[in-house]
Amino acid sequence: MKIVIHLIVCIALATACTNELVETAPDKNSDKFILRDQTIFESTLQNIQQNIIDSDQFVLHEVKIENKKIHIKVAYSGGCATHKFQIICPEVITMIYPPDFSVVLMHDNNGESCEAYLTETISFDLINDEINLSDEAISEMRISVINGSNPDEVVSNR
Repeated sequence: MKIVIHLIVCIALATACTNELVETAPDKNSDKFILRDQTIFESTLQNIQQNIIDSDQFVLHEVKIENKKIHIKVAYSGGCATHKFQIICPEVITMIYPPDFSVVLMHDNNGESCEAYLTETISFDLINDEINLSDEAISEMRISVINGSNPDEVVSNR
């Protein structure tokens, strides 16, 4: 029975992805996005491993999954303009137990670098029409967040 439940979780995670840009807030000008595309995910990983960085600098502190959302604590220089964050994730989730899901977090500082050093927790929905992960899949998954500005910096919820 336990194997069947784990298999269902893995299948649900594997089929939960799309190729479309998904906004995690109802506002069309949201500062947080999730992009699910295998090709973009792989090329982004390859670029940051080759030191081709398309993300503005930030520091990852931690990642948690609570209330059906990914909560990522970050720090960056700013304070004068809206900063945007984007999760780039693969279409495929590793089919192991617990399900393993790696994403790249990208930061766009909109060209501002005020001297304030901000720490905030940004959140992305795991349950919406496009992502549609089940409660069980969310409670079992291991998520690793890779810093798009520093590939050596990775945080995980487990």
